[in-house]
Amino acid sequence: MTKRALMVGINAYRNPNFNLKECLNDVDSLKSLLTSGPYNFSIDDIESLTDTSATKQNIMSRLEQMLASANEGDTLVFAYSGHGTQTTSQDPSEVDMKDECLVPHEGTFTALIKDNELSELYNKYINEKIKFTAIYDMCHSGTMIRELAMVGDEIVENITNRCLDIFDLKEKKFRDKELGPYNVLSACKDDETAADVREVGPRRLPRGAFSYSLHNFLSSTPDVPVSLADRQILDGIKNISNHNQNPHYVLYDINSPLIRY
Repeated sequence: MTKRALMVGINAYRNPNFNLKECLNDVDSLKSLLTSGPYNFSIDDIESLTDTSATKQNIMSRLEQMLASANEGDTLVFAYSGHGTQTTSQDPSEVDMKDECLVPHEGTFTALIKDNELSELYNKYINEKIKFTAIYDMCHSGTMIRELAMVGDEIVENITNRCLDIFDLKEKKFRDKELGPYNVLSACKDDETAADVREVGPRRLPRGAFSYSLHNFLSSTPDVPVSLADRQILDGIKNISNHNQNPHYVLYDINSPLIRY
């Protein structure tokens, strides 16, 4: 059994008007979290794509390589801290007619990484025997996984990118089919933006509000399931920011840890 993580953090975009300050600190913080405590990643297990290396081609190729090489029992983490956006969808089945997207270093329309592209990769390689978690600290990140249309107990087709809240799911047989065999931790709902904090923590560093609260929470309580963690992580955000954002969690099992390991 192996452990691998791919972390993407972008402070410096090709267009300097897009630049951020907190994303590399978010990456460093998550590295520290995963290499300590119960996660027990080796630093050699973690690959980082930052700033100029975080192009669409690099992100997609390195992510696919990590997913394709996974075997039963492996633990995988993909994390992104940077700009997120929405773009008009060309897919008539999109209810809100929008695609949610990661914004790579290029910062151009043609370089956007759409939620559909990521979902296709995840569904191609990941099954319930591979412990995979995706973490997004970006605007409009609540829809970075596709919903499924259901008739009775059967999946009909993918129809929209809008997520279901786990608390709306009443029966496990539906939850397993609808959510898929992986965890997605998002900084905010699909129609919200994600906050930055200029100076926070003992070192007074700029951070993403969600990353800061999530990492702090997991450093002391890594095994608490989302059904108990949700309120505390939201309270952590409110303690450092008055920005209106509500983290969104889509999980294989609501009783499992936020980061599967």
